[in-house]
Amino acid sequence: MKKSITIGMALCALMLTTSCSTRTIDLGGLSGKWNVISINGNAVTPGADGQGPSISFDVVNGRAVATTGCNRLMCGFNKDLPAGNLTFSRVASTMMACPDMSTEEALSRLFPTVTSYGRLADGSLGFY
Repeated sequence: MKKSITIGMALCALMLTTSCSTRTIDLGGLSGKWNVISINGNAVTPGADGQGPSISFDVVNGRAVATTGCNRLMCGFNKDLPAGNLTFSRVASTMMACPDMSTEEALSRLFPTVTSYGRLADGSLGFY
């Protein structure tokens, strides 16, 4: 099953204009690997390795790892919040020089601003 994730604060406005609904899911619904399809409403492109960016959640240990095709972003998340709420902490990254750093820069700026998540009508996941 392919999972997709949309990240960004602008997503709330997009959802209102496209009439998508959000459903709250518990942390177990986050478990596994999600493909990042957009950040702040902007589609993302594959990295230097040809792979699209993704985020993997380890809900047992409260850890997340994002790969962008070049570097990896690692962080913790608070697994003791009520369903639908989410905060990331301790964001770290590998430091390889990449041809295009825009996706990982966008992800690293957004992780600290996320406060919640929900499943969208199309089955993807949104961070707010």
